[in-house]
Order: sequence, then C-alpha cells, then structure tokens
Amino acid sequence: MLCAAHRARGGRTPRAGEFASLFLCARAREVGTEGIGRVAGDLRRMYDRGEASSAIGVRVLNALGHGNHRRFFELVESDACAYEHACVLERMFPDVRVRALEVMNAAMNSTPMSTEELARVLRLDRARDAADLADACGLAVDGDFVSFRTKPFTRPNMRDPDVYRRLRSMSCSIVDAKLPEGERWYDAVASPRTDPNASIE
Repeated sequence: MLCAAHRARGGRTPRAGEFASLFLCARAREVGTEGIGRVAGDLRRMYDRGEASSAIGVRVLNALGHGNHRRFFELVESDACAYEHACVLERMFPDVRVRALEVMNAAMNSTPMSTEELARVLRLDRARDAADLADACGLAVDGDFVSFRTKPFTRPNMRDPDVYRRLRSMSCSIVDAKLPEGERWYDAVASPRTDPNASIE
C-alpha cells in the first residue's frame, strides 16, 4: 500500500523508502512469497531512483535469500541499519543463528572451535550462550570448544514458546548499542528528554 501510494504521488511520498524497507524487514521471514517479492521489487526501483533509506531492506532480503548469516549480522551492525530496523530484525536472530550453525556443521572440518570465537560469529555476548546453542543443535560441546561434523545436526523446535524464548533471551548487545548513551531502555536514571520545569504556556 505504501509503495502504491509512493508511485501514485510520482515518487514524492515522504520517507516512503524508509517505511517500506522497515515493512520488508518485518516480513523478511516470508522471502519468496508473491507479496514480499512485489515489495522487494518496489524497494529496488525506489533505491535505483536514489531512495537510500530503502537500501537496508533490500540488502537484508538479499542476505537472507542467500543464507549469508555473516552479511546479515554485518548489515544489522552497520550505520545504515537504524535502531528501529534492528529491533525488527532482532526477532530473527535465533533462526539465523541456528541456520548459521547448520551451514557451519556441513561445511567445516572437525577441528574444534572455541566457544568465544563461535559467540563472536553468532553475535552473542557470552561464550556460554554459544555453547548452549550448539548443544541445543546436537553439536559436540567439550568444555570451551565445539566440534562440527561429529554428530547429526538437530534443529531446535522453534515453535515451542519456551525454546524460542530461551533462544531470544541469549545475550546480544548489538541492537541496544545503536541507542545513544543514556537512552538504554534499562537505564532507570537516564536524564529526561524534556525539561520537567518547562512552561506549558
């Protein structure tokens, strides 16, 4: 609808690229469906006309479509990805991480990888979370190391609310890091945005 309105106005809808890109990020799990394909096409045309704000949605779609988890996380971390986009994409982190582990298990040799390195690859703050995720996927975890291609890969049941909540709760600060200092949602002593003594006249 937004893209249609943008076309009807001759490409002059304010912030159309940004909002359409945000919509695409929110529906990125439906890559390949007719509706998302149409929005992606509109975004590409808007981007070709100079709507730089639409670029992040197109690039995320491309990364997910190619199973490129490294590129996906790089896009989320980039300056091009606004905090609002990152919040929407954060809900996809568990699935992207599981897919990344599945690809790594199929492509890598059996040389153990440290849980610290795996945490860095999966954008987790704690090595313990990386070990727990690897264990949930059936990989061999021995202390601070994970071995690939030694055991069958098992995808966690993402439809189980408890499993999904556990995967979502794993430590990750790349989204929150996009907020300016003093605006963390958990910062109870953050200074107010407005002057409490300001006149309302």
